[in-house]
Amino acid sequence: MENLNLHFNRLSGTIPPTLSNLRNVTNLDLRWNTLTGRIPREMGRLVNLKYLGLAANLLTGRIPRELGGLSRVETLHLTENSLTGVIPAEIGNLSRLQHLLLSQNRLAGSIPPELGRLTALRELDLTNNRDMRGTLPATLTEMGQLNTLLLTNTGLCAPREAAFLDWLAGMDNQQVARCGAVEGSVAYVTQAVQSVDFPVPLVAGNDGLLRVFVRADETTTQSLPNVRARFFLDGTETHVVDIPAQAATIPTNFEEGDLARSANAVIPGTVMQPGLKIVVEIDPGGTLDPALGVTGRLPETGRTNVDVRAMPPFDLTVIPFLAESDPDSSVLEHTRDLNADSDLFRHVRSLLPIGGFTVTVHEPVVTGTVELGSVLRETEAIRVMEGRGGYYLGLARRTTSLRGIADLGRYSSASIPVSNVVAHELGHNLRLVHAPCGGAEGPDPSFPQRDGSIGAWGFDFLNNVLVPPGDPDLMTYCDPRWISGCRTA
Repeated sequence: MENLNLHFNRLSGTIPPTLSNLRNVTNLDLRWNTLTGRIPREMGRLVNLKYLGLAANLLTGRIPRELGGLSRVETLHLTENSLTGVIPAEIGNLSRLQHLLLSQNRLAGSIPPELGRLTALRELDLTNNRDMRGTLPATLTEMGQLNTLLLTNTGLCAPREAAFLDWLAGMDNQQVARCGAVEGSVAYVTQAVQSVDFPVPLVAGNDGLLRVFVRADETTTQSLPNVRARFFLDGTETHVVDIPAQAATIPTNFEEGDLARSANAVIPGTVMQPGLKIVVEIDPGGTLDPALGVTGRLPETGRTNVDVRAMPPFDLTVIPFLAESDPDSSVLEHTRDLNADSDLFRHVRSLLPIGGFTVTVHEPVVTGTVELGSVLRETEAIRVMEGRGGYYLGLARRTTSLRGIADLGRYSSASIPVSNVVAHELGHNLRLVHAPCGGAEGPDPSFPQRDGSIGAWGFDFLNNVLVPPGDPDLMTYCDPRWISGCRTA
């Protein structure tokens, strides 16, 4: 036997150690059952195994160190169990391992330095192992193929050394806290939300807000000084902004909740490009007393990488649906002269990580019912028949309590003509699942805030105001909605 696939059944009891006799098996999939007990150490004898799937069971006990003998394994999928103890150092022997998925268990301890030997690893997910603690070992930077590192809802954190942070910035998907409290002055760029502990990537071509937080070592009546920010692309200076001194006094604490307590400047979208770097000079004229301990340059040497990412064009076709038995055509009021800058897409532009947004209005479709489930099915059928590509949105007036519906990770959605509902459903198309607030169905178990809040300070460009960390995420059923850091990557 080479392939044993028993996933999505109702198997119970323990995993028999005699499975280790299947020496030729390359794929062993027991996910989504109700298996209990420990993972047999004998499984380490399956020397030809490439995939081991034990996720979504009721397994307990430690991860056997004998699994370090699976020399050909490429995927270990052990999520959603009750596994305890530490990650065995022997896992670092798996030179062909590409996916190590251990989220939603009860693992403890730190990441062993030996995992740095996993040079083929592309994905490491330890989310929701709340008893894991410690600073990530420097050896992890030897993982040149790692593209996804997810550590939310753990006590694991990254050292603030520049080389380590540069390694993290090279990943497409990383959710890693930074170790220790932020010291000295800080600067970052935000487009919707930003976090010092969980930095959020930025979208190329969209405006950003630079915020520079100047701090002193001791209480002072000295006002916030002049600030100069210089932006570089491919070694060439592309933009310079001078922010004048302000009346507010220099604080000793990091205060994100007041725009008046930071030096701020809008950075044009033309500046926001992949490969961007920044240098911030605080008090370039040297007017402050050195005894205040105000950092004069960020970073102290070199330039700070700004994580800006180019996004593919987001082409949306909007189809207004009318009920043949009902003369109400009010939905057409929302599609008349509709374009990407219309108010209906205010939340789409502000909260979703998209670039090159274009909107095409389809001719109206008269149908038997404008119930949104039916509208979604017809929208998908039209998308397939027309073969135009991009995303399709069916727009209809409200007939039931349902306000919107979408296919997760696909290209069609249906909604009433309300801005945040449209953005919510398009978020599902972009693979965003619900956040836990307001009774949202199937909430993401890995969402960092259990109340579904955004968890960091956001900024609303339309109204030029800050958005508090306690506001609900766009993918909740709660209002008012904004976007969280874990949703923009």
